[in-house]
Amino acid sequence: MLIDNGKKPDEPYNAALGFWLPPDSPYGNFQLKYMKIIQRLDEANRKINESLYFWNNCRVKGILPTGALERHVFANEEAIYMLRRAADELVSLIWCLSEHEENGNYPNKIKPKSCKCSHSHSASY
Repeated sequence: MLIDNGKKPDEPYNAALGFWLPPDSPYGNFQLKYMKIIQRLDEANRKINESLYFWNNCRVKGILPTGALERHVFANEEAIYMLRRAADELVSLIWCLSEHEENGNYPNKIKPKSCKCSHSHSASY
């Protein structure tokens, strides 16, 4: 049920989980950026666990525990936010590395593009 990133959310990051990335790009150390993506996935997994905990609290018969449903919903929203941020950062990292591989240079500017989800209602995120 969790996002598989090679480790449990509370285990420390191990460089063996990754691969070599340039440490000296104009945009910083790509290895550290990759590590940050893994940390975001860890946090998303924590939020998924939290969501499940509160969902199970909501499933008991009788009166719902105070705030359990809202905390379940908020944990889901936070997990989705972390996943979107990790996806955006991964897309940017791959694009920047692809540009460097094709042209021999890093791009002068990274155009912000976001992984957008289509919604049936208009909501601001």
